[in-house]
Amino acid sequence: MKKNKALAVDLRQASQAVRSVQLGLSSVALLLLCACGSTTPVLDAQFGSALTQAKLAQTITPAAPVSAEASKQGTGQPSATESLRGLELHNTGRSAPSAPTAK
Repeated sequence: MKKNKALAVDLRQASQAVRSVQLGLSSVALLLLCACGSTTPVLDAQFGSALTQAKLAQTITPAAPVSAEASKQGTGQPSATESLRGLELHNTGRSAPSAPTAK
């Protein structure tokens, strides 16, 4: 009889130990979930800002002043013709011609 009572006491203590371990693990899991959840709104608020900044950096403002030197350099019919000729040569597999020099 004493043996059965001792066994019952040991079983109760073991079940209490298992419950406390389960409670501890649940608490740790809850803390980890809370820690991960706090950064999401901060990241969501900045979502797409890098893309927006890159797009703005590449956009040419129509009202921007253009200097006379910049408008002359590399524009017009001869420049476009040379660019297209070089592109055609590149697509056929031949080597591109050297750049023309001004006289």
